[in-house]
Amino acid sequence: MTTLTTPPGPAPVLSRARRWAALAVLSASLLVITMDMTILNIALPDMAAELHPTAAQQLWIVDAYSLVLAGLLVSVAAIADRWGRKRMLMLGYAVFAGASLLVMAADTAGEVIAVRALLGVGGAMVMPTTLSLIRVIFTDPKERATALSIWASVSGLGAVVGPLVGGFLLDHFSWHAAFLVNVPLMVIGIVAALFLLTESRAANPGRWDAFAAVLSLVGMVTLVWAIKQFGEESSFAVPSAWAALTIAAVTLTWFVRRCLRSDHPLLDLGLFKGRQFSAGIIAALGTTFSMVAALLLVAQWLQIVQGVSPIESGIRLMPIAIAGALSALVAPILSRRIGSRAVLAGGLALAGVGCGSCGSPCSSRVRRCRG
Repeated sequence: MTTLTTPPGPAPVLSRARRWAALAVLSASLLVITMDMTILNIALPDMAAELHPTAAQQLWIVDAYSLVLAGLLVSVAAIADRWGRKRMLMLGYAVFAGASLLVMAADTAGEVIAVRALLGVGGAMVMPTTLSLIRVIFTDPKERATALSIWASVSGLGAVVGPLVGGFLLDHFSWHAAFLVNVPLMVIGIVAALFLLTESRAANPGRWDAFAAVLSLVGMVTLVWAIKQFGEESSFAVPSAWAALTIAAVTLTWFVRRCLRSDHPLLDLGLFKGRQFSAGIIAALGTTFSMVAALLLVAQWLQIVQGVSPIESGIRLMPIAIAGALSALVAPILSRRIGSRAVLAGGLALAGVGCGSCGSPCSSRVRRCRG
C-alpha cells in the first residue's frame, strides 16, 4: 500500500483545451474567494441595521474571514502538497458552500462572525491550491506566465467585483444573499473539478511539521488581533494588545527559527534571500493592504455619507476592477520590454498617486461637514 509521502509520478499532461478549461475553473473559484473579502463592504449597513452589532463586532464581521484565511494559508498549502491538491481544492469548495448555507441560521452578530471565520477556512483551502495546480498543469513557461497573469488579474478583480455583486444582490434581496450566492458557484466548481483536474502532490514534501503550523497560526492571528485592538482604541496604551503582540513576536520568531533549521520546512524562508522575491512580496502586501482599506472606507462613505444605493456604490467602484484586470494582463508584457523593476516601481507610484488624489476631496468634504 502506498502512502501520501511516497513520491508520485509526474502529473499527466493535459490537452490544450483541457488546460485552459481547468484554468477557467480555478480562476472562477479564486474570483469567489477574493470577492468574499469585500462583498460585505456593501452589505454591512443593512446587516448592522438588522443585527445591531457593536463597532468592534462590525470590524470582526469584515475581518474574521481574511484573518482566518491568512493564518491558515501556509499550513493548508503544506497539507495539500502531501494529501493531494485536487482533494484539498474540492474540500475547500465544500466547506465554503456549507459555511455560506449556515448564514440562514445566523441571527446574531457573533454567529455571523463564526460563519465568516468558517468561510476563511474554506478560502484558505482553495486560494493557494489554485496557484499550485496552475504551476502543475501548465508546464510550458510561456503558457504558465500567461496563466499566472490571468490568475493575478482575477485575484485583484474579485476584491473589486465584490461590492458590485453585493450591491446588485442587496437591491433585490436581504443581506443573506451576499453569502448564499457562493453556494451554486461552489457546487459548479466541485463538478467541474471532478472532470477537468488531475490529482497532484509534491514529489518529496517530507514530514509535515504540525508544531510549526500551530506556531504560524497563533503568530498570525495574535499579530492581526493586536493591530486591530490598537486601532479600535486609537491608543497604544492597551495592555491586552501588547500581550498579544508579545505572543505574536515569540511564536513567529520561533516559527522562523524552526523553519530555518528544518530539512523540510513548512515555509522555505530561503526564498526571501532573493531581492526580487522579497521586493515582490513587500509590494504585494502594501498594495493589497491599501486597496482593501480604500474599498472598505469608500464603500461606507458612498452609502452612509453620500446616500447612494448599494448597486450604485458597486458601479462607482468598477473602474478599479477594470484597471486592475487590464494591468495584470499587461504587466508581463511590459516586464519583458522594460524590466520587472520598472514595472513594479511604476505601479506602486501610480497607486500612490491614485490614493492621494482620492484622499484630498474626501478630506475637504469632511472639513466642510464639520464646519
